[in-house]
Amino acid sequence: MIIVLGPPGCGAEEVGAELIASGHRVLHSDLLAEEHAGMSLPDLAITQGQKAVEKATEAGALAGFAARPDILILGSGALGNEPGDEAGKAVRAALAQARERGDRTVCLMAQPHVLSRRSGLDAPRRVALGAPRAMFLAMLTKRMPLYEEGNDIIATDDGDWPTIAACLVDHSKPGNMGDRA
Repeated sequence: MIIVLGPPGCGAEEVGAELIASGHRVLHSDLLAEEHAGMSLPDLAITQGQKAVEKATEAGALAGFAARPDILILGSGALGNEPGDEAGKAVRAALAQARERGDRTVCLMAQPHVLSRRSGLDAPRRVALGAPRAMFLAMLTKRMPLYEEGNDIIATDDGDWPTIAACLVDHSKPGNMGDRA
C-alpha cells in the first residue's frame, strides 16, 4: 500500500483521479469520513463543530488503513494539527504501523503560494473575514513536521498530474523521488 498525504492544495485528489484512471484501487480518507458522518465535512463542522470533524476524520482514515487499498489518500487534517496533538494521534500510530509493515508513505508538496491558490485563497475577500492566507500559512507551519516526517516528498508545483502519479507508483527507480522533489 502507498499512503499519500499532504497539505490542502497539494494535488492529492488530482493524483488520485489519475491513479484510478490507470486501474489502481484508491481510497480517500475524507470520503470515508463523510460516509461515517453521514454528511460532508464542511456541513459537519457547521452543525456539530470541529471535534466531530476530527472524530469523523479519524474514523475515515482508520477505515482506509483497514481496507488496504493500493493507494490511501489521507485528508490534510488526518494527522492532526501539530506533533503531539491528540487529534490525529490514532492515525499517526496507524501510519507508523504501516511504515513498519513496509508500506510506503509519500507527501505531496508545493510552494505555499501554489497551495494557497489551489485552495482558493487567492480571490478577493472581505476585510471582515480577517486574513485567511495568514491563517493558512500558520496552519501549514504547524502541520509541516507531520507531513514531512518519514515520508518521500514529491513536488507538485507544476501540476503535471499524470507524471506525478506515475512517479508515485514507480518507486522501483531510486531517482524518481529526487527528480520531482
